[in-house]
Amino acid sequence: MTSPGRQGVTYEQVAAAANALLSAGERPTIRAVRAWLGGGSPNTIQRHLERWSQDRAPAVQTTATLPFEIQRLILAEMGRGVAAARAELEQQLADARANNEELARESEEQGKELESVRAVLADVQSELQKSAGAIEQLNREKAGAHKAADDARQALAKAELKLEALPRIEADLESVREAYMARTKELEGCSVERASFKAKAVAQEQQIADLKTRLAASEDALVTERNVGDKARADAARLDAEIAGARAALAAAVAAATQARQDRTQLLELLKGEKPSHR
Repeated sequence: MTSPGRQGVTYEQVAAAANALLSAGERPTIRAVRAWLGGGSPNTIQRHLERWSQDRAPAVQTTATLPFEIQRLILAEMGRGVAAARAELEQQLADARANNEELARESEEQGKELESVRAVLADVQSELQKSAGAIEQLNREKAGAHKAADDARQALAKAELKLEALPRIEADLESVREAYMARTKELEGCSVERASFKAKAVAQEQQIADLKTRLAASEDALVTERNVGDKARADAARLDAEIAGARAALAAAVAAATQARQDRTQLLELLKGEKPSHR
């Protein structure tokens, strides 16, 4: 047996297979010839089988110059030949019907394969649309995360400025404390100025309390803004990872769609190239 290539089976291959099948006592149908060759288009094999059948038809010659007895014998033999030819034609008709049924089955199977390819293509196109929508949503979320990160960075910069001012506030507080202690020592033996000193001391204590409150508020704001900045950076990193995954899924979907379109094109070309020719 021979294995036909992509270019299709030739008439010589089909004729050799048909003669081999006849020699083996089998009918040279499309299915039998295709099995013998190991493949091939049913339409092409049918066309070659029709030509092979025509080439096998015997040529009959008659003459009017022979004696009557010989002519009678020839006519009798021709009658037997006609009967044999009729039987052969009936067999060929049965083979043709079987071949047509086989071609119908092949066409139905190819139609099912084409429908399957179309369904796969529709699924791929649907996945492409879903992936495009997901990527657009992720891009919007990324833009929002970047804005939040920028806001957090600005807030962090402001907090760092406040933090830089903390040593000056602490120095002012220490200066107030030193002034308070000095003033306390000066007024320890002065009973006349004690009331005024107490008033000033209360004011200084209030100033110290205010400075402590400002210091605590600045420290709390710094911690809060640092936490906001860390969360924004983490969200941005997560969104970048999700976008990378979505882009990879989109690339895979595009590759699948391209392969499906190539398979569909090859199938349509095969169906078009192997359409049965009418004599």
